[in-house]
Amino acid sequence: MDHGQFHHHNPKGNNQYKTDGPKTIHIVPHSHDDVGWLKTVDQYFDGSRKDIQFTGVGLELTTVMDALQDNPARKFSEVEMKFFKMWWDEQSDSKKAQVKKLIANG
Repeated sequence: MDHGQFHHHNPKGNNQYKTDGPKTIHIVPHSHDDVGWLKTVDQYFDGSRKDIQFTGVGLELTTVMDALQDNPARKFSEVEMKFFKMWWDEQSDSKKAQVKKLIANG
């Protein structure tokens, strides 16, 4: 049975889910900007063609990195390495050093 984007995972094949006690839920923000889906890679990155989809991956990554710098306890997963590489190539050496430090600190 397909539940859309919310799939149940039960590797034992039964319906015996743990229901007692507290639950720990981990929420990790992540990117989801399909490379070349509705717009060209460059249009996604620079935010042009907002009539097709309102997104600008380059600005999103800058904003995320600033937020992580403000609070290193935050987590983020960049899924599309093409966009990260495009963003990385535009960054100063000092910004790259900040990002490397964030990665080293988990």
